[in-house]
Amino acid sequence: MYMKTTFRSNPDFTRIYNETGKICVSIILPTHKLSPERQTDKVTVSKAIEKARKLLHENFGVYHLEPIVQSMNDLFNEIDFDHNEEGLGLFVSETNRLMVKFPFPVSEKVIIGNHFEIRDLLIAEKYNTPY
Repeated sequence: MYMKTTFRSNPDFTRIYNETGKICVSIILPTHKLSPERQTDKVTVSKAIEKARKLLHENFGVYHLEPIVQSMNDLFNEIDFDHNEEGLGLFVSETNRLMVKFPFPVSEKVIIGNHFEIRDLLIAEKYNTPY
């Protein structure tokens, strides 16, 4: 799902914002709009997902993580690498999964916790608010 509308009216943002108490994986990466640099984005996203997978297994080894890993793989397969923005966010938990393309540069982050990393989503909300 690519979110282009205002987040406050978007139920996907509300679900991500309210998700707490579960294992939440937030992967935020810079991407490239231009063709020569864009070729590296697929490898970068793949490495970030692998890093998240390793962190999950190290920190929650006994916990059943297959739905989260499968959701990350499904989101990776849904990414259109030919039409990138400045950044990409993947947000995955047991019950939620969301892909967001950011219209501004972001820093690379792979965060696993009991809630999602939503700072960049809030900044995107500011960008999407009509003047």
